[in-house]
Amino acid sequence: LSRHRMVPLSRDHVPRRSEEYSRIMLAGGKVSEETNGLIDAHPDMDISRSFGHWFMKNNTRRAPTMQKLIAEPNSFYATLHSSDVLVLANFSAFTTRSGEPTDVDTVA
Repeated sequence: LSRHRMVPLSRDHVPRRSEEYSRIMLAGGKVSEETNGLIDAHPDMDISRSFGHWFMKNNTRRAPTMQKLIAEPNSFYATLHSSDVLVLANFSAFTTRSGEPTDVDTVA
């Protein structure tokens, strides 16, 4: 971890990411740029991992981790030091990020 800048501790779980896209397509879903990357053009499916949304997890021929939408998180361990600041926020705080420094970086 860097001591002078923000370090993301998670990745966006969006249908357009290659690993998410592959799983969704194998499960019979469709992700199209024409629908801004929504799963099956559903207006609430701009995410690829979630609790709930059972209608996207009902393919009995596929394992729970191979459905269009899954609830499996990404996780890893990191060492924090006494001078570190940990900012917890949901994805909405970061959806407009372009990689440039923002107020969230200032807080961190």
